[in-house]
Amino acid sequence: MRSFCVICVTKFVQVISCNLPFNPVNLNSNEGYLDTFDVDASTNTLNISGWHATDQSIGKDHHFIILYDATKNRELGRYEVNSTIRNDVAKVYNIYNAGKSGFNLRVNLSPALIGDNIQVISRYSNATNGEGNYADYWFAPKTFNANKSHLDKVEVSNNQVHVSGWQVADASVKQQNHFVILYFCNSLRCHYSP
Repeated sequence: MRSFCVICVTKFVQVISCNLPFNPVNLNSNEGYLDTFDVDASTNTLNISGWHATDQSIGKDHHFIILYDATKNRELGRYEVNSTIRNDVAKVYNIYNAGKSGFNLRVNLSPALIGDNIQVISRYSNATNGEGNYADYWFAPKTFNANKSHLDKVEVSNNQVHVSGWQVADASVKQQNHFVILYFCNSLRCHYSP
């Protein structure tokens, strides 16, 4: 515990001193959380939202969200965002910009985002390009490689096979052609039929 001395000078030049306790304040807090980091297939976008509060944002008026490919160690894009009000964060964290630490970003899907570890970096900077003096928060990387499917129905009618179902896959951003491949197998071998 630190202490300091306060000297009060009255009208009659009488000196009064005292020793008051003082608890130091940590100004190195740097916290963040991603509320959303997912693909919206209906709009073909990557949606990113969350918050980043840091005492180190003092004097850094530019807030950026950076997409980083952690697999290839390269930046994919840098977007300046307007920080939004986050009263929920301010209630929990006693950090300089906690009350206005939120962000929302929608980015068009790119084949570069699929299959690799993609990381979101929130950056406060004093420069308009996001360089200069800055404070970063690196969120955990995520790989967009979801692949879900269901075979609804298979029926044979008049020597023809009818198949219906669905498939959704993040890789469809890279691979625009969708194929259904049938293999006809007997006890000895399988035959491919496109």
